[in-house]
Amino acid sequence: MIRWFTLAGLLLGGAVAAPFTGERLPHLPGEYLTGQKADLPEDLKGHVALLVVAFTDGALTAARKWRSAFDVKTAGQSGVESLEVFLLKPQSRVARALIVAKLRHAMTREEERRAIVAFAAEDGWRQRAGYSAESAAYAVLLDAAGTVRGVYYATGPDERAAQAAKAAEAARALRDPAKKPAHRL
Repeated sequence: MIRWFTLAGLLLGGAVAAPFTGERLPHLPGEYLTGQKADLPEDLKGHVALLVVAFTDGALTAARKWRSAFDVKTAGQSGVESLEVFLLKPQSRVARALIVAKLRHAMTREEERRAIVAFAAEDGWRQRAGYSAESAAYAVLLDAAGTVRGVYYATGPDERAAQAAKAAEAARALRDPAKKPAHRL
């Protein structure tokens, strides 16, 4: 059924109608690639954020392109940030270390501060994101309170650019909602 939601979202050109849109992001502990502990959504409190989620280390390229496209569209926007979240199946310590080393090798120190690895049972997360492709990245837009406001997915560069633009527009609207005109007496 999730695939129908995904298809409907793509055909409509907007965010995917995911089951947890409108709900607070479930607690997700992990570790930034810098070695610091990560605690989502608490780490983002007060910021509008796009979490670019990859479910395999093979989705690294797609996740980086997604975050980059969003960052270009929101450059200079205060209170809006993006993070890459690698949500991987629980592994042995050796496998975890190899995956983390591979990710660190592909990133600069600054990028490591904006990348999180979480080893967790990801089936529920896959369902929430409308998972359908192993090498794809999925973007989850959160408001400043940690509530999911959109889930985006794109299969190609043109679609990714369009989805990133829509996510950036939604992020700007969440960060700076239209001000009501002042009443004059």
